[in-house]
Amino acid sequence: MPSWLNHKIMGNSRIHVATTYQVKYEFGDFSNKSEFINQLIAENCPSATFNEDDHLYADSIEVPRAELAMLAGKIAKEREKYEPIFAQELNDTVDNVIFAISSWIAYSDQRNDYVVLQWF
Repeated sequence: MPSWLNHKIMGNSRIHVATTYQVKYEFGDFSNKSEFINQLIAENCPSATFNEDDHLYADSIEVPRAELAMLAGKIAKEREKYEPIFAQELNDTVDNVIFAISSWIAYSDQRNDYVVLQWF
């Protein structure tokens, strides 16, 4: 599938967390913001794996739980840096992004050292 077509399909998706290595529809975050969130994860979670060569277009991500926790801490610590970026790119606040990442960690399958995220 051409990447531009994949981009159009991904444009209407939200990110979901796998709670028992099965993704549930209970809640989703960051509607239509897959490229930005994927880039944020790729830049800050070096062990994250994406199901596409170009992480911007991946719809499945496995991220070590510890790396996501460090990302949430970094965002909290560098609040002034991230607040205008998240306002512009996500139309959201630092607190909401930290809450979302913390929720992924909390609701993901605790039997694994990683968090599975999927866009759909």
